[in-house]
Amino acid sequence: MPIGGASKSELRTIRKNATEGLSNDQERRVEEVLRMLNQAPLMARLRDALEEDGVPYSNEEFNLLRRVRGKRNDLHGRSREVPSESDLRYALAIVNRMLVYRIGRLSESGEEKHGQW
Repeated sequence: MPIGGASKSELRTIRKNATEGLSNDQERRVEEVLRMLNQAPLMARLRDALEEDGVPYSNEEFNLLRRVRGKRNDLHGRSREVPSESDLRYALAIVNRMLVYRIGRLSESGEEKHGQW
């Protein structure tokens, strides 16, 4: 069974019921969201990518990325609290490290030559 627990036929039923009576723009947005239903959560996909690329990181660093992302998400109507400058700088350093390791892995495998980014 897919990650989100919905089979293809269940997704078709959900899509049909969820989009009934909506405008074209609303229907497109609902379908866009439903396509993500069976995807792993973003932070789980990030952890998988870190492991695949061999990026060294600590649980504290991963939690920092999670907190900064949460505060960014909260800016969309829930809160006006922003991450501290030191948290942002550290998160940026972690993301830079991630990029260096990804580029290194792709360079070693030759994937960058084939547009596999």
